Amino acid sequence: MLAQVSAGQEAERMLPLVLRAVANVLEAQRGSLFITDEHLVVQASWFLDGHGLAELGEADFALNLIENGLVGHVMRLGESILVGDTMSDERWLKQVGDDASTSTWSAIGVPLATLARGITLGAIVLARPGADQYNEDDVIMLNSIAAQLASTLGVNHLQAETNQHSEEIVAFMETTAAISATLDVDKINTLVTQHLVQLTNMDSCILVDWDEKASSFRSRHIAGRTPGTTYDLGQASLLQEILARPRAVQIQASNEDNRRAEQLLLNQLQAQSLLLLPLVAHQEAFGVAILCNWHQQHLFNDLDIYLFQTLANQAAVTIQNAHLYTETQRQLKITRLLNDASQVINSSLDLNQIMKSLLSQMNEFLQAEAVSIALVDRANGELVFTIAEGVGSDQITGMRVPSSQGVSGWVMQHNAPALVNDIDHDERFYREGDERTGHKTEAMICAPIHVKGKVLGTIQAINPAEKSYFTNEEMQLLVNLANLASSAMANAQQFNRTQAAENRYMGLFQDNIDPIILTDKVGRIIEVNGRAIELLEYERTELLRMRINQLHPVETGLLGERSFQPIQTRQIKMFTSEIITKNRKRTPVEVYAKRIYMGDNQLLQWIYHDITQQVELSQMRDDLMAMLFHDLRSPLSNIISSLAIVLEDLPSGMDESVVNMLDVAMKSSQGLQRLVKSLLDINRLEAGHPINNQKAVMVVSLIDEAQEIVQATVSRRGITIERMLASDVVSAYVDEDMIRRVIINLMDNALKYSQDGQVVTVEVRRLADEGMLHVAVSDQGPGIPRRYREVIFEKFRRIEDKQARKGIGLGLAFCRLAVEAHGGRIWVDSG
Repeated sequence: MLAQVSAGQEAERMLPLVLRAVANVLEAQRGSLFITDEHLVVQASWFLDGHGLAELGEADFALNLIENGLVGHVMRLGESILVGDTMSDERWLKQVGDDASTSTWSAIGVPLATLARGITLGAIVLARPGADQYNEDDVIMLNSIAAQLASTLGVNHLQAETNQHSEEIVAFMETTAAISATLDVDKINTLVTQHLVQLTNMDSCILVDWDEKASSFRSRHIAGRTPGTTYDLGQASLLQEILARPRAVQIQASNEDNRRAEQLLLNQLQAQSLLLLPLVAHQEAFGVAILCNWHQQHLFNDLDIYLFQTLANQAAVTIQNAHLYTETQRQLKITRLLNDASQVINSSLDLNQIMKSLLSQMNEFLQAEAVSIALVDRANGELVFTIAEGVGSDQITGMRVPSSQGVSGWVMQHNAPALVNDIDHDERFYREGDERTGHKTEAMICAPIHVKGKVLGTIQAINPAEKSYFTNEEMQLLVNLANLASSAMANAQQFNRTQAAENRYMGLFQDNIDPIILTDKVGRIIEVNGRAIELLEYERTELLRMRINQLHPVETGLLGERSFQPIQTRQIKMFTSEIITKNRKRTPVEVYAKRIYMGDNQLLQWIYHDITQQVELSQMRDDLMAMLFHDLRSPLSNIISSLAIVLEDLPSGMDESVVNMLDVAMKSSQGLQRLVKSLLDINRLEAGHPINNQKAVMVVSLIDEAQEIVQATVSRRGITIERMLASDVVSAYVDEDMIRRVIINLMDNALKYSQDGQVVTVEVRRLADEGMLHVAVSDQGPGIPRRYREVIFEKFRRIEDKQARKGIGLGLAFCRLAVEAHGGRIWVDSG
């Protein structure tokens, strides 16, 4: 029999027979069988007694059994129950005229619980006269039968759910295909709401979103059976929560635990059951699909809600794409309008023709009742309405408006656009126009026509033909049209001046004594002067087929990937390079590159200075310095060694002045030796040689030794050296001699620019994040001007100032090279 139920053979007919068979097995005279869904909502029920087997349906007796009887107790707890004496158990419901109500009976009840899913799908209760008629074995037997029946019912439920979900998935795919096949927003909304109603079996679907203008949630589309046509849901805090944290929400009118916001939405929609699905596109919720049941409650499981939400998300993306498409089409229309307007306006240098074209383009998009252009009369500052189209155009042409009156006067004074949709309540409105035309102005947009901050006039439109107001977007379009007109007017005025300027430039270009080349933004040569042809040894026609980088390398970073954008307008970029002539001769040059304008074209101007002599002199100086100091190193070492021996062998009691002179000679020789080493190191480091003498050195020792070298100057001038060494600074992995000379140079530099009695501070601390030491030497001197803070680290560069101390400009150059060779950096902070 259970096999027949499992096979799906008329379950409604077979289940009561199962009850009768189980009662016979356990010799029961009464029994009941309740079948529920997984939420314990009764699907079917039967009752067996001496009168036979009957279906209970929704009879009061059945409802009483569920709420108060043994069968309801068993279903709610999901546990078996054994009652030895029904007279003493209040769960045994008594009926008038029923002998089981006045005599002792025994009862047994078990839940229909699936072992695999742990779900209760109903219960069986059996009873027979007498006390203690059932025992634990009977409970085990009945549980076994109930488990088989529950498993069979579970399979049937799963099969039904599978079939239902298969149908839902098919419907989902059909809906997705339908809404993806169109970009019409209204059609998509209709498809989405209709399919959600069909899929959920709800009464209605309402699409709502936030109306910024009304500051409330408004219905945009409704499908299904509804008591009304539109809804204004106000602030709707629940909908705001869903938009802020998108999630599906179910609400039942019978739920006593509903929050205030949930109950308020139920009342607003007069619904018994709601399912709220956020419309989420690109990770942002922009609306909510509200599914309503007006007269009954409907509870969905998680799988159903997931399917419905997936459809809502798909719909949301499609809706947003449709909005984007609509907006794109509208923007394309505007772009075409502006492009057409630009072509028409800029095709002429006749001011009247430009203004007529502008008004024609304006009306094509704005569809206003009247449009006009007013120009500024520079003699008295008034606005003169020069040209107009539409209602009252003849009367308005020639009207003068003082700059202090009217919306147009305000726009002219403030050089800013204005949008007025309630002209009667705007105190700026100038009523003479309406008095002239006999026509009432309701709404107005106005934009300035200006060039380089100077207002030439205004352009205005009044009363849109198809609605009662102008939008910000329409005002922006008017601004764009005004800007086009501004450019055209400026072009007309500048045309002759530009032509004259170009002629003057080309005269100077050809007569210049320096080679000059003009290229476009991607480096193609478009013009050369006579001096450039002479230097490069090419014919002019040959050069005009070449690019600039075929003549000389261009500094890295100067040119963009496809254009010369890094060269800014009015900025001159200077670098050195080598010109390669047609005969492969290389000439060192200084290149000055600058962006210039020739009419509407942006060009690059390249000016060349031959620096052959400077390069040769620089190389000779470097060679001479290297040779000179290399030859000085050995004799200087001998002098220092000899002085050291003399100082050690001086007899006691020697005249102090002799000792002082020898000490001065030693310190001067050591200073000269440091200079020679620095020069040799500069040449070596500039050549890219690595540092090979690095080792762990005590930082305190480096500072001590450096201070000892400059101590004579410190003592003589009464200067104080203040040391600030962090406790975690112990050693550094460096070239000891090189970094000692860096610190000596920095301290000596600080002493040179300090006044007697001032303080020089040496600070050393560790940079934990970078694993490096920060060494700072500061003084109280006059500081370094900003323009020198980079160049002082170059060779032979010094501050050009009356207060500057003497020197050859190599100390800081050496410091920079030495520090950078250690992977560090050096800079100037100066107040």
